[in-house]
Amino acid sequence: MRRLTLALFLFASTAFAQQQQFILPRPDAATWTVRKNIEYAPRLAFDLYRPAGDAVVPVVIFANVGITGMKDWPGYTGWGEAVGAAGLAAVHYEATEFADFDKLVAALQQRASELRIDPTRIVVWSGSTNVRLGLSYSMDPKRDYIRGAIVYYGDAEVPSLRLDVPVFFARAGRENTGFNQRIDKLLARAIAANAPWTIVNLGHGVHGFDVFERDAATRDLVSRTIAFAKSVTEPAVSQAYLAGAKEAEVAGAFYRSEWTAAIDGYRALLATRDDGENRRRLGIALAENKQYAEALQELEKAWQLGRRGARDTMVPAAEVAASAGNVERAMHWLDLALSQPFVPVAEVRNLPKLAPIVNTPAFQKLIAEVEEQRNVVKTIEDGKAAEGIAILKSAKNGRLVRETVLNQIAYGLLNRGRAADAIAVFRITTDRYPQSPNAWDSLSEALERSGAKKEAVAAARKALALLTDNVDAPTRESVRAASAARVARLE
Repeated sequence: MRRLTLALFLFASTAFAQQQQFILPRPDAATWTVRKNIEYAPRLAFDLYRPAGDAVVPVVIFANVGITGMKDWPGYTGWGEAVGAAGLAAVHYEATEFADFDKLVAALQQRASELRIDPTRIVVWSGSTNVRLGLSYSMDPKRDYIRGAIVYYGDAEVPSLRLDVPVFFARAGRENTGFNQRIDKLLARAIAANAPWTIVNLGHGVHGFDVFERDAATRDLVSRTIAFAKSVTEPAVSQAYLAGAKEAEVAGAFYRSEWTAAIDGYRALLATRDDGENRRRLGIALAENKQYAEALQELEKAWQLGRRGARDTMVPAAEVAASAGNVERAMHWLDLALSQPFVPVAEVRNLPKLAPIVNTPAFQKLIAEVEEQRNVVKTIEDGKAAEGIAILKSAKNGRLVRETVLNQIAYGLLNRGRAADAIAVFRITTDRYPQSPNAWDSLSEALERSGAKKEAVAAARKALALLTDNVDAPTRESVRAASAARVARLE
């Protein structure tokens, strides 16, 4: 009780000792209306601010733990007018205890048609000591009509955090140190739970900044708060938070390294929708749980479903295969990962989970070939194009004779504006792989970008002529579409 009494005293005495004035300019009186002192329980009343007109609108309830006269404070009336002008209803109410909130909601539900409000779309605003009511009630899953919560400079002890209710939390940077330390623990808990909280820290803000500050940054924060209330009461938005709550819960377990919970959660999610990212996360969780064989299967499925990032999927798959003792698959995934020029060789060498394979001949050979490839690229990029291209022409084996590697080198040059050098490398590819429609299509693209339209058309026609049933379907379709379009465009 001491903490509550002190908080109430500080807030109330400050509020009345200073001249309160809501931070936003007063809206045009034609845009909002107010009905005062509507009785909702014996000797208890509320004020309803709403937009002008008869539209049915969502409701923002300003929580009250039992503070007498709060609904008539200038700060609260300012909020009511601003919320009403913005197209929502605002409710300020008298209260003697927490339980009055539920009496109020029951009255709003009963009189919804008369008041032209939607009591299934409610946002709870609470500030200072009222956060103990507003946040704790908003996090109660039984109150499923609550679509969002707004919290200003306050904290609360809540048993659990809902992942389907978004929260806009405004922290005052110049708040009492002990108060902000409690707030920071609450915020850390919300982040750890992967809760959908928007946290805004007004570094120069004081307790009650919405009525005691006068600067543009504070006005912006308050305007963003009202925009948040409007957004989260949109049916599509609230439904999206509800639909995403389970994924948020499982992702939270993943980030907290709660691997058993993450495995169970991702398996449940995949039972309803096959998703590359969820398979990737399941694979990593299984690996952390030392279930390597199954982990590798999941990561490879993630790759097949399009989750193909080098550090996201390729390197983890190599690490899992190495941990499982599967050197062949580990080398396959490392080969793919190191084909990406932004993956450093030194980083791969030093990955602890690759320790079981770093001394194998296969690993050493791969590293040597990758370094050779990167040296050739550097030679060309450093202005020694003839020297680098000569190395590619004379290569007899290893990575430098692969079609995919030559294609990658050529496109890297083309995307850097080195069209002539890129064409030279693409010609090496077509010389080595004259039956590859992809090689001819790539050469055609480079020729077009260099302005050699006639040669581009000839190369595109060559690509189209090579499209037999022996070519895999994805390559066949992509080459046919690109080359046919180029011929039509250039002829």
